[in-house]
Amino acid sequence: MSGMQDVQILMQALPYIREHRGRTFLLKFGGALVEDRDALASLAQDIALLTAVGIRVCVVHGGGPQATALAGRLGLESQFVEGRRITD
Repeated sequence: MSGMQDVQILMQALPYIREHRGRTFLLKFGGALVEDRDALASLAQDIALLTAVGIRVCVVHGGGPQATALAGRLGLESQFVEGRRITD
């Protein structure tokens, strides 16, 4: 990407940065993301950028396969209701 393209992207983003500076974004991601190192690295870069422009970020890990594996090791059975995990 050229320097001019970077400037154009930044100019397009500025109104959104101004609007959301000082706010908190809640990001929830699933456990499958943890297994994809490139996707996880990209997410970390995005979070760093948001933080750098004054947007606070709260990250929630959904658990996914890791939660299912842990429940199994603990002898708990996970149930899924409309795509949501229900575990004792």
